[in-house]
Amino acid sequence: MRQVIVDPHSRVATVAGGAKVKDVAAAADAHGLVAALGNCGEVGVAGLTLGGGYGPLNGQYGLAADNLLGAEVVLADGQRVTTGPQQEPELFWAIRGGRQLRRRHLPAGPVA
Repeated sequence: MRQVIVDPHSRVATVAGGAKVKDVAAAADAHGLVAALGNCGEVGVAGLTLGGGYGPLNGQYGLAADNLLGAEVVLADGQRVTTGPQQEPELFWAIRGGRQLRRRHLPAGPVA
């Protein structure tokens, strides 16, 4: 459940559903790589990633969700689906949180 396999040539990790941040960090480090993940090693990678994934490398590498290349998910009807930019792209977009927002920006000025 916590297995992490890193391909150092493609710099891609395959991460089991129960893996924690510390598992992925250690596997990446063994190959001289880093992963854009959170600060707490005990947090599950799947939940962290699907929730956005804020961490110390965000400024340089983006959120954990920005680095997601694909996922295997089980749908409500029990069907197992592999999703990614080219496979089930709408589902892939949805599990990454959409990534398109409309938000209000306020005028700049002195902060009271």
